[in-house]
Amino acid sequence: MPAEQRGELLFTGIAQQLPAGRVATSEDIAESYVYLAKNGFTQGSVVLIDGGAHLV
Repeated sequence: MPAEQRGELLFTGIAQQLPAGRVATSEDIAESYVYLAKNGFTQGSVVLIDGGAHLV
């Protein structure tokens, strides 16, 4: 099996275990970054962009 196919299977398996049902895209991560950059009242926070993996 080519490495590319193995990678796709890995991501599919991980996505099925997440509450979000998918892995993050670069847009998901960028949106979180922009939110933190725009919000001047949020200080010293850690934002987990993991599709809810920390909940399971």
